[in-house]
Amino acid sequence: MFIRLEGVFLIAAAIIGIYMGNIYFIFIGFVCAAIIYFLRKIISVLEGIHYRLLGLQLTEQQIDILLQHSSIYDHESEALELSDRPYSKLITLDGHQYVNSKLFKKYITTEEFLYTIHFPNAEPIQMYLETVYTSGVELFRHRDHNFVRVDKLGIPMRKLDDSIVWG
Repeated sequence: MFIRLEGVFLIAAAIIGIYMGNIYFIFIGFVCAAIIYFLRKIISVLEGIHYRLLGLQLTEQQIDILLQHSSIYDHESEALELSDRPYSKLITLDGHQYVNSKLFKKYITTEEFLYTIHFPNAEPIQMYLETVYTSGVELFRHRDHNFVRVDKLGIPMRKLDDSIVWG
């Protein structure tokens, strides 16, 4: 089990406070834990800004944070048969929008890292799966999910309040 530094301060202060019968130590533990927690958050944000200013690629942790703050949409289409679970996030990375490729699993065939998307009445689209995100990539894997760049699908997308309409 991994305990962060702020948790150690909190536990140590609580033990010392209870042992000595002094609530002051417990209060100091809470204050120190809060300060350390917020300093970690500030450093994380500053690292992201620093990476972007240097033109470096997004890290997996930064993509995780962006995914956490991305909205979940109900995906709908009259022209396409979407997956059984049409709820998915729309994430914007480096100015490009990406969705989980599982939305279109009925239309996707794979040969190792080559993905071919066969939409009805359209030419097949071939994309190579990248194992990590790089700026502007068409298709990439993050954790256990594959994300495809929306503008490479060749399907019009309309974003409404809480849903996305394809086709």
